[in-house]
Amino acid sequence: MLVFTFLLRLPIFHSSYIQMDESLYMLCGEKLAAGATLYNEIWVQEPPLLMWFYGLFSWLFGRQALLMIRIFTCFYVYFIGVYLGALLVEYRMAGRYKFLSPVLTIFLLSVPWFAQELSAELFMLFPLIVAFYIFVEMSERKKENYLSLMWAGFLLTLCLLVSFQAFFLFLAGMLLFLAIRGTAFDELIVFIGGGAMSLGLVVLALYYRGNLTMFKDLVLLYSIDSFWSGELGAYEGFGYRFLRSLVFWGGFLGLAILGFFHFRIRFFSYVKDLRLVETAMAFWLMGAVLCILFVGRGLDLHHLALLAIPVSFYTNHMLTVMIRKNWQYMLLAIAIVLPIYAYWGFFQAVRKDSYSYAAYQREKVLFGDVLRSFRSSSEIVDYFSKKDVSNGIWIMAHRPDLYYLLDADCSNKYIDFRISWHKFESFPYRQENLLVSNTEYDDMIYEEFIAHTPDYIVDPHGYFSYLQDRFPTVFDQYDADTLKDYMIYKRGGEELADK
Repeated sequence: MLVFTFLLRLPIFHSSYIQMDESLYMLCGEKLAAGATLYNEIWVQEPPLLMWFYGLFSWLFGRQALLMIRIFTCFYVYFIGVYLGALLVEYRMAGRYKFLSPVLTIFLLSVPWFAQELSAELFMLFPLIVAFYIFVEMSERKKENYLSLMWAGFLLTLCLLVSFQAFFLFLAGMLLFLAIRGTAFDELIVFIGGGAMSLGLVVLALYYRGNLTMFKDLVLLYSIDSFWSGELGAYEGFGYRFLRSLVFWGGFLGLAILGFFHFRIRFFSYVKDLRLVETAMAFWLMGAVLCILFVGRGLDLHHLALLAIPVSFYTNHMLTVMIRKNWQYMLLAIAIVLPIYAYWGFFQAVRKDSYSYAAYQREKVLFGDVLRSFRSSSEIVDYFSKKDVSNGIWIMAHRPDLYYLLDADCSNKYIDFRISWHKFESFPYRQENLLVSNTEYDDMIYEEFIAHTPDYIVDPHGYFSYLQDRFPTVFDQYDADTLKDYMIYKRGGEELADK
């Protein structure tokens, strides 16, 4: 099964493979390993745990950190699948095919090939499984539950510190506890205490490093501004993204929905332990669906990882209990056709010379613009291949993957340009959307660019002129060059590229 996991995830080991969230975490991790402080010197909107994890790997393995994270991810996915399978065997819910549930889980967490990064959703799966398992295993004797409930609260709060969308799964866990135990306030207090302990440790770590003030501004207050301005929770384009996600998971989701209703209809025909496990899966499913709806138009395929455990559980139930043996293989074959077909897009993308623009556009309709790491960024990669970027560059767009492809560091703290676009006093859009977070005033911007002046500025959207008008002493020294969809500005003394 471990070999099966690595085979499914082989594309992630290609040298040109990079995803947006993964590249952002990796960029932050490298800066942390170099001694930068999170939020003060690394502008990012995410909670700290996953950045610290990437930073740990960067500190341990240097330039091989991303490769080691991808190897770790393969083992992690394998472990999640095996652990879930063992739990179902323990509760005698695995059916005739004990390997089916772990195989389904590993498959769902590995397809399509362009959603294989170690995302926040994937990272929090194991703590979620353990926390929900603790609720199912609670004893009738309250005192025996205290330690385990403290750990459940601790783990669910850790998930919140990986991604705030886990709030809905945290809420689902609390509702599951109340559904099982009722108004057991002493146990609920222990559960909340475990969460407070987890939160307190992270807050103390941020305070000790001097990050707490900027954490409050960038992560807490700016998230409110993002929601207010429609950057979070907006649903324009959500339907298309959701339908594109259904293309790959549609068969499994259909089987899981049928399995869910079959179990619910016959709920009281099962023994108590089985009902407890299914109830936990139902609450998990509810929380995961709310997480996906909260993401809105930011929905991407890696968000579906939160659904993998309940979908695997209910699909396994559907295939082993409801469907006759001669139909099982046919339904599985139908469900895996499109995820397997997606691998053809990977092999086409790798073969750059034979991959026509028309073929790229055809694949883009189905897969979205997931092949840009292989195609649309190649011109800019060629442009910078012979340039000295030792002092770093700055990309005026949310393209952290370009830093990876260009093998360049972000020269300043403004890593996530989405934050800069909303918070810079120099940008006109800022006036409309900041509600509670702080503005980055011109004197702060000036000091940052004087201290960390990039060799190159890549501007896909034409924002450079705002800064040039505001800070001519800094930005008038840059010479302009045009490369397809990009304006590239380089500090004086650099030769222009041949046109």
